[in-house]
Parts: sequence; C-alpha cells; structure tokens
Amino acid sequence: MANTSDGKILGFIPKDQYLKIDYYLLLASGVVGLLSSVLGILGIILGLGGLSTLTGVLALLMSLGGYFLFREEFSELEQNHFAYICLLFLTGFIAGIIIAAFAILGLLVVWLLSILVSIGMLALTFTGYNSWAHGRMMSKDNLKSEIQLAMKRA
Repeated sequence: MANTSDGKILGFIPKDQYLKIDYYLLLASGVVGLLSSVLGILGIILGLGGLSTLTGVLALLMSLGGYFLFREEFSELEQNHFAYICLLFLTGFIAGIIIAAFAILGLLVVWLLSILVSIGMLALTFTGYNSWAHGRMMSKDNLKSEIQLAMKRA
C-alpha cells in the first residue's frame, strides 16, 4: 500500500514527516478544542468543535494506518508513538462521554471540565511529541518522567 519507491506514504506524505504531521494534527485538535471551550465560557460560540473533531479523527486514522497498514515502513519507536496517539484519542473520547454525562449539571461545569481535559490532553500530546522528537519510547513506566522532561522544554 505504501509507495516506498519515492519514500512517501499514500503517495503524498513523506515517510519521515508522517508521524510529525500526525502529532501536529492531534495538537491542532487539542488547541482548537481548548480555544472553543474557553470562548464558550465567555459566551462566544464559533462552532469550532467540528474542526477539532476532524483534525483529531485524521490524526487517529493516520496513527491506525501507520500502526496497522504501513507497519513495515516505520521503526519500533514510531510504532510505539502511533499506539500512544491511539490511546490518547481513546482516552479523550471516553473523557468526552463522561463530560457529556455531566451536562445536566449545567453548561458552565461542562465547559470547565472540557478545559481541564483539553489542557491534560494537550500536555500528554506534547509529551508524546517531545519524547518522539528525542528518540525515546513511551510507556506507563516512564510517563511521569517524560511529562517532566516535556514541561522543562516548554
């Protein structure tokens, strides 16, 4: 499926930029989601949720493709980060369902919870990107130290 003759995945994404683009899409999704929640608290509704969802789903699809369809094209480090992105997406999705369940408490509470989850997801996404950029694997055992390293970088 991958076109390896010119070093591109799906014929147009440079293999060496694939994971970077994937992380950028996930970061963009988080930033737009956070911005949407903050503006929502201020009473400014721009309808950015769809854009946030679209970029997040594209990041998920790229990760799933990198992990399952183009497995032979990527290193163990990259495979580890594709799995990490999928786990982040799943975590965010579950958190969104839980937040929606609290909607009966009021919109302000939902927005505040959304902001907290968005900040957490952004921190974890940046942590994964920082870890990958420095050639380190992600695991449950080193997550705390990777977060500390990422925050020192920021």
